[in-house]
Formats: sequence, C-alpha cells, structure tokens
Amino acid sequence: MFIVWTNLVSGVFYLITSFGLIKHKLWSILPINSSLMLLLAAQSGLFLHIKIGGAYEMKTIYAMLFRITLTLLFALFVKYKTTQWKKYSY
Repeated sequence: MFIVWTNLVSGVFYLITSFGLIKHKLWSILPINSSLMLLLAAQSGLFLHIKIGGAYEMKTIYAMLFRITLTLLFALFVKYKTTQWKKYSY
C-alpha cells in the first residue's frame, strides 16, 4: 500500500514541478528531486518488505524502476531548463 501512496505523492510533485516550469521558476527542481528521493526510498522499502518475506508482484518492481528512471529523466530536464534560466537572467 505504501507504493500506492508514494505514487500519489509523486504525482502531486509532478504537478507542482510542471507549474514551476510553466512559470519559469528556479524552484522547479525541488519538487521533482523530492519525488525522486521519495521513489528511491519507497523502492528500498519494497526491497526490505520482499526480503522479510512480504507478498509482492514482479510488475510492481518493474513499474517502480520505470517510474524512477522516468523521474530521473524529468529531473535532468528540469535541471537543464533551470540552468538555462539562471544563465540568461539578469
């Protein structure tokens, strides 16, 4: 269940990041990085849950790895955009 809540919170972070990008705000990097850290922590928690014998599905592991990879790509994109804004702001 914690994976579902993590994904919900990450979705909210994605929306906040999108708003910041649209408004050209330098703080846009913060929510996407928070989402990435949250997803990594949840993945660690999932592996711990599996290690102690908890029930899981392989598709959950694959979905989390996909989401972490996608979030990392988004974070790199946001970092690139905010770096450009800093460079050209006066």
